[in-house]
Amino acid sequence: MFNLPTGPKLNSSGGVEKDVVGEEKGCLAVVPVAEEGKTLGRLLDLIHPGQAATFDTLQSLRTTLQAANKYGMEGIVDGGEPLLLASLESDSVGVYAVACAFKFEKTTRLAAKLTLRQPMLFPFSKELECISGAALYRLLEYRQACGKQAIQAANTAWDHNLGAWCRRQSCERASQTLGMYTVTLWWWDYIHETHDRLKECPSSDAILDPALASPFIERAMKCEICQGTLPSGFGLFTSRYAKEADAAVSQVHLQVEF
Repeated sequence: MFNLPTGPKLNSSGGVEKDVVGEEKGCLAVVPVAEEGKTLGRLLDLIHPGQAATFDTLQSLRTTLQAANKYGMEGIVDGGEPLLLASLESDSVGVYAVACAFKFEKTTRLAAKLTLRQPMLFPFSKELECISGAALYRLLEYRQACGKQAIQAANTAWDHNLGAWCRRQSCERASQTLGMYTVTLWWWDYIHETHDRLKECPSSDAILDPALASPFIERAMKCEICQGTLPSGFGLFTSRYAKEADAAVSQVHLQVEF
């Protein structure tokens, strides 16, 4: 590859600066390449037995893998999949994008699942620029399906002993039934607020967030019967609901097409 003619070197305005064919530096041929020196340095560290490549950012890993792919280093590209795991917690969306770009199916699915902890409009990642609109659409479609499954999981998590079915007239009732049950207004509002959260963030983290339940617990504590059953019953319900939601989400299959 390096023996091929490189052609003329262009200046910043697009004109021919000079012919670099045959140019040498210290008796070594100068071969212009598109990659930055740091990228090539990391790439060489990956193939050098006495060196260990380090990647400060997900972008640095991605550009190095792109260089390896360009120069036909399939082994280096395949070995890059485990290196992506270090960025899963900090940039799951970015890892999803890079995994899609290099056809790492296992990591693509794992990263997609971790994005569920973030709102639907998740933080922008520069790595999204390296995937197609179709790949992004499939991620959004997956998240939407997970949200629907997580919401439906509430139907299997009801605890009939909760103060949600308080019969005291002093405990305000919801105007509609929840399934076949007449429930208190605070419980009705809590469930629907949870549903809204799960549409945005289809993960058990949303259900277990203390900030979500706090205002509804305050309302429930104004009822003598609800406040008696709430401490143990509410915690039992949210724990069960979180488990049911995670189990339901795990059944959703991400469509992966490379």
